[in-house]
Amino acid sequence: MFNIKSRNYSKSFILVTILILLYIYIAILKPIEDYNSSRIYNLSKVPEIYRVSLMNRFLDKQYEKNSVLILGDSQPNGFRYPDKDIFSTLLAKKLQKRVINASFRDARVVDSIYVLNYLKSKNMPLDTIIYNVNPAHAKAPTQHRLDVNNSVDYRVGILKNSNIFQDFPNHFNPTITPNNDFYNYPSLPDFFIMPAEALALYLQELKKLITLAKSISKQVIIYATPHYEEDFKRLGLNGEKVKKLEAIVKTICKENNVTYLKPKLNQREYFKDIVHFNDKGHIEMTKILYRVINK
Repeated sequence: MFNIKSRNYSKSFILVTILILLYIYIAILKPIEDYNSSRIYNLSKVPEIYRVSLMNRFLDKQYEKNSVLILGDSQPNGFRYPDKDIFSTLLAKKLQKRVINASFRDARVVDSIYVLNYLKSKNMPLDTIIYNVNPAHAKAPTQHRLDVNNSVDYRVGILKNSNIFQDFPNHFNPTITPNNDFYNYPSLPDFFIMPAEALALYLQELKKLITLAKSISKQVIIYATPHYEEDFKRLGLNGEKVKKLEAIVKTICKENNVTYLKPKLNQREYFKDIVHFNDKGHIEMTKILYRVINK
């Protein structure tokens, strides 16, 4: 009698385990493995230790020879807009080539340096690399969103902490175009604060990024992040500091023989808020980049 109960318990345990693993595969792992957008998933939805392996997986799957690579933060990522509306997708259609959007929300310069190092280590050359310089990030040049030193494979994370990942496939990226309402931030304290020591380190990291980008691509474009400039006054932001940073970056680009771009997009009609493009802004940015790439 005991043996029968023991065998039934073992069978039940095995069956429950199989069902759990099947659920994890269908609901979590398969959507990640099947993900085929040219824009990276929303990495902010998972802990930093798992983001490196997710980025690597994305790059391995999306890479094609002579692709264009876009690096940076939430502006080039297309914050709040679905793939069809963002300038990386629109640019791919105009260029008739793969445009890989590896930029993600709040990504920092050291995160983009990691991506370039990974591509170089895998011998993945590119046609063009585009990177946005955001003056709001100069105050914290060593911050990162990819935890390179403590990286854990996302598949291990799914098995060990499936509860963390179970909602991830529902938030890969936006799917619906938002309305055209403009969002006024109530305040942005310290948005453009640039302590001298931090700024020097930021520029040092930017030079590393440019050197790496040149080593694996034919063309490098560094663009100054456009903002809705009238909002500077309302929020009391120091626009002169931004201009000084842009002047330094322009000089660095000239010294390194790469393209510096300052898009003439500063009117409210192109923005969802002070820094993020709306659908019209993405269209205009597409036109600008297309002209520069084909120049």
